[in-house]
Amino acid sequence: MLDLSVSKFILFGGRLLLAHNEQLYPYHKWLLRVLAELQDKPAGLMEQIDQVATSQNAEAIESLYQSIRNFREWASPVPWPFQFMIDSELNWMDGKTPVDDL
Repeated sequence: MLDLSVSKFILFGGRLLLAHNEQLYPYHKWLLRVLAELQDKPAGLMEQIDQVATSQNAEAIESLYQSIRNFREWASPVPWPFQFMIDSELNWMDGKTPVDDL
């Protein structure tokens, strides 16, 4: 379960940065390559991702989270727990694709 959570965390954080840079990637396998080439990203991003992927400890995860969180102002009209619930658990009500499936 930890492996899956860490993978999804890295993927979601990477997607935020790709969206910020208006950059697409062709598939999950290309995510790290495309992230490495981004012009506008947190300093030390790739090293932090590698640390999270290899150690999977709370300190590395928190460090990557804070790096992405503090990189820019990520505006949201609703608090993140509610947005997560809407995107991941209530999406069946309006037929939207879950964030995890994008």
